[in-house]
Amino acid sequence: MLVNFTLTNFRCFRDEARFSMVAGPRFKTHCNALTPIPGWRSKSLLPLAALYGGNASGKSTLVEALKRMRTAVIDGEVPAYTPFELDESSPSRPTRFSVVILVDSHLWEYSFSYCERKVCHEKLVRCTERSSATIFERDVINQSSSISRSLFAKKDEAQYALADGIISTTPPHKLSLVDIAQRGILDHLLRPIVNWFVSSLCIISASSRNVNLGLNILQHTDDFTRELAAADTGMEELVFHDVQEEAPGMTIHKSVASRMKGDGILQPVHDPSLLIIKEGDALHLKRCYSKYRFGGDREAFFNLSQESDGTRRLMHLLPILLERDNSPRVFVIDELDRSLHTELSRHLIERHLDICASERERELFSTQLIFTTHDVMLMDPSLLRKDELWGVERRTDHSSVLIPFLIYKDIRSDTAVRKSYMEGRMGAVPQLLF
Repeated sequence: MLVNFTLTNFRCFRDEARFSMVAGPRFKTHCNALTPIPGWRSKSLLPLAALYGGNASGKSTLVEALKRMRTAVIDGEVPAYTPFELDESSPSRPTRFSVVILVDSHLWEYSFSYCERKVCHEKLVRCTERSSATIFERDVINQSSSISRSLFAKKDEAQYALADGIISTTPPHKLSLVDIAQRGILDHLLRPIVNWFVSSLCIISASSRNVNLGLNILQHTDDFTRELAAADTGMEELVFHDVQEEAPGMTIHKSVASRMKGDGILQPVHDPSLLIIKEGDALHLKRCYSKYRFGGDREAFFNLSQESDGTRRLMHLLPILLERDNSPRVFVIDELDRSLHTELSRHLIERHLDICASERERELFSTQLIFTTHDVMLMDPSLLRKDELWGVERRTDHSSVLIPFLIYKDIRSDTAVRKSYMEGRMGAVPQLLF
């Protein structure tokens, strides 16, 4: 789970911007969906957060920053350097990313800063309520590095020397966190942190598609049908039919499927409604269709590409609700409300909260949902707590600033937050000139 994220000198963010998922103590809305932080008295994590702001304010940049950090850990090296450029000093200062995450009941803070293709500083810290312990630290500028000796037993002197050597000799563009984990050193500590970036942090851009949609529908057909019916899409159900088509690239897909060991299912990346199912030596092509009933007992079937933008957007987002396998994830969605009616966006949020509450009853860590939006109708105290509301505002020097709505003490949680926001009392709204 995500506790907080900090970025500095990245694109439109010149100064430090800190985003937190720690719940405020005085809000009672959906308290049953909060996740307690193990070992921290009265500290809990929020199940969701919404970021508001005008166009070109920097909301998508915040999402992109998390994506850049994730890519860096997956690739094992620093990403492209894109500092704030509308300031003379910014291009000479490093970009810094820092994240605090809850993994396996432990809090970890991982950070790195970089310029161009060079790491400047990298650090991993294990946090508790009363203290923190540095696991390793690397200062490339001053050519110094260290790793905690207490992590190794006395008989593991060779392992300690190897780990210390890896940090001190990691190439300037590489991350030591990944370099050490790939060698299997401190695997019980570092591997879960790397896996969090790989598997638990899911970034969904405004135009992205779920490339495993067909497979998700096959695994949860009844659930998809129920959710789409509840959303008043008009369709009766989703069905799979055998097809004999030769779509572009099908020969390659069939060749890949035929080399699969044992039975299995191949989901073509560029055709999310098509599945290639291998059973023995036979390959079967199945395509997902939406079924409609009309004229009494007559039926019609439509390719998913024929559905409306809103229906397809909803289908691509539904796995957020349905793919909950007791492995908590952090879904970061840019423009949740794109092509969706307010009631559909609200339905997704309410269903997410219901599932989080159910997970808490079973003492499980909950999945988190972080999204950007322009839909002010979601700014409802019965749906979103004030500590879940954030604004991104562009300043006169074209830099962006992240604003927690909690700072507005005169706007109580039970007042019309939406009205105050639209009146401009909370910032993060367009300043129209006509």
